Amino acid sequence: LETCSFSYTNEPNENVWLGNIFEIDELTTITDVEFRTDIYENAISLVTMDLFDADGELITSSEPFLIFADSVHVVDIPNVVVDDDVYAAIHWQDNPISTNALCIDFSEPDIPNTAVIKYPGQDFVLLSDFFGGETPNFSFLVRLNTLNDGDNPSNGEVLSYNVYRGLQSEFPVITNWTQLNDMPLTDLSLEDGNWEGFDPNEVY
Repeated sequence: LETCSFSYTNEPNENVWLGNIFEIDELTTITDVEFRTDIYENAISLVTMDLFDADGELITSSEPFLIFADSVHVVDIPNVVVDDDVYAAIHWQDNPISTNALCIDFSEPDIPNTAVIKYPGQDFVLLSDFFGGETPNFSFLVRLNTLNDGDNPSNGEVLSYNVYRGLQSEFPVITNWTQLNDMPLTDLSLEDGNWEGFDPNEVY
C-alpha cells in the first residue's frame, strides 16, 4: 500500500537478509528489484540485493551498492527467467553500524503477509512468524519488476529492460558481464552480432 509503517535494518555486523517472498505461477522474466527506505538518517553503507528460488537457493546477487535514506532504489539485475516463487532480499554483512532502514507496511490487517527474514545457514521465515504472538501481516516495500511475453502492459510489467552477455560459468557473479544495449530496450528481441574474438568452446 506504499505506507511506511515502520522500518528495519541491520544490527552492527549482523549478517541478515530482509525482503519479500513473491508468488510466481507462470514463466516471467525479472528485470530489476526496487525498494523504499525510511526518512530517518542512519549510516550510508554497502549492501547487495539477492534473489533466491523457492527452496532458498541463491539465484543471483547484485554488485554491492550504497543504501540511502528516504529513497527508492532500483537495482538492475541480469534478466532472470523464473516460473516459481522467489525471494528478493537485501543482504547486510560486515556493516559496522546500522544502515538506512527498509520500509515495511502493516497499515491494513489484510495486507499480504510477504515480509521475510533469513540468517546464514537458515531458511527464510515470515517476519510475522519470527516475531510471533499477535503480530500483524507485514510486507516490505520491495517489488519485482517483470517482463512477460504478451500484449497487455497493464499488469505492472516494466516497458524496458537491459541485456547482458557473460560466461555461463561465472553466473551468478556478473562482475565481468557486458551490457549489450546502449539504451533500455522496448522490443522483445536484440540481435547480438559481435562475437569476434570470443572462445567458441565457452558457453555464454
